[in-house]
Amino acid sequence: MSRVGSARRLSRDAVVAAARAASAAAAPAGHRASVVRAVDATRASSSSSSSSSSSSTSTTTTRRLRPDATTRWRGFASASDSNHDDDRAAVCWSCAAPASSSARRFFCDACRVILPVDPAASTRDPTFYFSLLSVPARYALDLGDLEASMKTLQKALHPDKFSAKGETERAHSAAHASLVNAAYATLRDPLRRAKYILAGRGAGVAEDDGLGAGGGEGGDDTGERGTSTGADSKRLVPPELLMEVMETREAIEDAAGDADALRRLRDANDAEEAACREALARALDGEPMDLETARRVTVKMTYLARIRTEITERS
Repeated sequence: MSRVGSARRLSRDAVVAAARAASAAAAPAGHRASVVRAVDATRASSSSSSSSSSSSTSTTTTRRLRPDATTRWRGFASASDSNHDDDRAAVCWSCAAPASSSARRFFCDACRVILPVDPAASTRDPTFYFSLLSVPARYALDLGDLEASMKTLQKALHPDKFSAKGETERAHSAAHASLVNAAYATLRDPLRRAKYILAGRGAGVAEDDGLGAGGGEGGDDTGERGTSTGADSKRLVPPELLMEVMETREAIEDAAGDADALRRLRDANDAEEAACREALARALDGEPMDLETARRVTVKMTYLARIRTEITERS
């Protein structure tokens, strides 16, 4: 190997080593910033100076990467920001610097490029959607906080912000934005949120529980893990619930064209849905969780959602 080739290899090795060292030292332990503060941090002034290094070679090499690469643009989470034991180490696709697979890790510490979506993150972490949107992993949520968090992420990740970037960064941006939308759509809906939590606990409710082949409203991928089948489905749907649903549907048929009657049916159904939400909050947010009750209430709420749709279509 020529001296020039050897020098170039050593230079590349030094760059990668310096980037790894800078990334490892970047975030203080125990740091748990909110999404809003984290976004502000990614846009911090470039006047923030780089930490000095005891090795002059590492300092010089790091400065060739970016003058402030060790202190700015830490994405939304540091490598130590994840509270999950299964958080895995990864490397940046552009510069090979270490990159955490934390749910809120979007940008490389060293070179600032957007990182790809981790396809296995939602499988490893049953509360992934909650972590992604930086909200408590519980059924009772502040929907205002949920929406604000979603909007903050979309402002930073929307593909329009990467229109001038390369194809790879545009693709990663679109994937992150799509994932944020999916998480928001699931968590903002009370029924889908319940199914998501239950699925994460291995107590999922199948989409057709008590509904036959037609399925229920709010169908998504939240019931894939540990869903109920067969005799278990029948146990979750007591005969009295089936009778109540049949009677309600007959009343909807009879009320066709009668706005007052349909309004009364809608009000009664809304009250039952509200009672289900309260019951789910008690069952899913209690210590310990009452999974059996939560599953039964979720099945009933699936029926009620279907009835709400039928009333709306008749109105």
